[in-house]
Parts: sequence; C-alpha cells; structure tokens
Amino acid sequence: MQALIEVILPVFLVIGFGYVVRWRGLFSDASVDALMRFTQNFAIPCLLFTAISTLDLGRTFDWRLLVSFYTGATAGFLAGLFGARFLFRRPWEDSVAIGFACLFSNSLLLGLPITERAYGTEALGPNYAIVAIHAPFCYILGISVMEAVRARGAGVLRAGARS
Repeated sequence: MQALIEVILPVFLVIGFGYVVRWRGLFSDASVDALMRFTQNFAIPCLLFTAISTLDLGRTFDWRLLVSFYTGATAGFLAGLFGARFLFRRPWEDSVAIGFACLFSNSLLLGLPITERAYGTEALGPNYAIVAIHAPFCYILGISVMEAVRARGAGVLRAGARS
C-alpha cells in the first residue's frame, strides 16, 4: 500500500491539480491550447528523441516484453471491437473505431512517470522500446482491420487495391 501511495498518487495528484485549476478558471482555454501545442509539438518529441537516440537497442528490445505488451494491447482492441459490435450493437465501422481507442494505452504520459517513480530512470529503457514501435503496430492493426471491414468481404488484395 505504501508503494501505491508513493508511486501512483503523485502522478494522479498532478493530473487532478490540472483539472481543478482549469475547472476553477485559473487557466484559460487559450493557455490550455498553448500548453498542449508546446507539449505535443515540442516537449514530448524532444523527450522521445533524446531517450530513443541514447537507447541501447540490443539490451532494451526484449521480444518477450514486446510480445506480452502487444498481446495485451491486441486483446484490448478485440474486446473493444467485439464489445461495441455485440454488446452495444454498433455498426462494424464504429466498432473498429472503438476498438482502436481501446488499443492505445497511455504508455507515454502515464507509463513513463509511474515507471520512473517506481524503479528510477534506469528502468525507463523498456518503456521507450515499447513507445518506439507503439504507433506503427497500432496503426497497422487498426487500419488493416478498418480496411477489411470497409471492403465488405471483397478480400485483402481488393481492399488494398481500392485504397
């Protein structure tokens, strides 16, 4: 319980503080937009470039870690896809979009600070290895399934030729 308080609570306190500040009007919409542009277009790409450029790929890319992480991500995608389709009776296109949202974890903005607080900066390498291939894996899976759904049984080759 102590580790939970020391590791997780500070991260969510920062998130909660940001919510309260915005909710109380202490931070304007323009300020939020400017902060988002700075973080998404400058700070996060610089963090990732610096971290991944110094990453020892031979030591960090453990196929077992990647398989376990992406098996879970794929399971989340399938749960969202089939849950939306069969539980909520959504059309297949909507179901793929919902599954796509379930596919992406927050391994960057939450995974990195929690890992760093729990294990220190030397343990961030595997997280960066996951982040390095996260977007390509998720986009290939999600877009491939969406194109297969949009092809309406025409086959993979025809769907690819039509796109």
